[in-house]
Amino acid sequence: MEYLTAFGIGVVTILALIRFYAKVTWKSFKEDVDMTGKTAIVTGANGGLGKAVAVEFAKRNARVILACRSLIRGEAARMEIVADSGCEESNVVLKTLDLSSFQSVREFANHVVNNEERLDILVNNAAIFGKPIIKTKDKMDLTYQTNHFGPFLLTNLLLDLLKRSGPGSRIINVSSFMHDMCALDLDYLKPDDFGVFCATKQTGRWKRKPEILLYNNSKLMNIMFTRELARRLGDSGVTTNCLSPGIVRTNILASDKRIIVMIVMIFMLVVSKNTKEGCQTMLHCALSRSLKSVSGKYFTNCQEDAGVHEVAQDDDACKKLWELSELYTGICAKPEQ
Repeated sequence: MEYLTAFGIGVVTILALIRFYAKVTWKSFKEDVDMTGKTAIVTGANGGLGKAVAVEFAKRNARVILACRSLIRGEAARMEIVADSGCEESNVVLKTLDLSSFQSVREFANHVVNNEERLDILVNNAAIFGKPIIKTKDKMDLTYQTNHFGPFLLTNLLLDLLKRSGPGSRIINVSSFMHDMCALDLDYLKPDDFGVFCATKQTGRWKRKPEILLYNNSKLMNIMFTRELARRLGDSGVTTNCLSPGIVRTNILASDKRIIVMIVMIFMLVVSKNTKEGCQTMLHCALSRSLKSVSGKYFTNCQEDAGVHEVAQDDDACKKLWELSELYTGICAKPEQ
């Protein structure tokens, strides 16, 4: 019994030290930025990181548009954001957006373009995790469409408004450190093709489950999209960057009841950030004065991180993903300047 007690104390001590070390290495965004007169859109703002960054924008006097799939959850989040930020209720607006539907994306973007005078910040935050291969009405995979193709379409439809809003508009894409555990083949993006890839084309000793690969690959695509978008934006006055918020306690795994996932979530309690801590790099990318002219970069812990997967540094691959994304979303390509 004494041995068990000693072992338990030892484990708790080690976990406490790990937690302490993790917290002292996390950086925070400390610049005093007033967003009066600015408008920001945050996708997936009804909870998690999206809600946390929306609170921070509202505290800084921005007009914040919450782009949410569920109006019920979105309205509850809107009222909490107003209360937590202390802002005027009219400064926080809820609009419907389902990134897994190209029709919904087009309707949302059309409403924004026709009713908003300006758009200064677009935060592509919404994402799903742990879904099997599911074909949407648009004949795309659910995870790929929600995490990449939907945001790709949304961003392109809002580009003109971002450009008209003057130099300094920013597009922020939320990726993940899990992008480095990808296995992406751009010839196998459609649901049926991806199923074939998972069954027959994976290399290495361990074959990863489709639901894991879909998420990891989509997060890699976020970085590739950012790199190619930055190239195409050039000196338009609009910048784009992407980031990993680190390990954050959100509801993204809440519906997954597998034992291995529950074990991971217990470990995450030790090493993970809460949503306020997790949104700091998002704030850095969206607001830092030091990034006024920085575009196409990947950030972790409020600083640039060059350690992205080699595919995300391949300009030809990034261009190919862009062209496929134009094809699948129905955007007509414009001649490059």
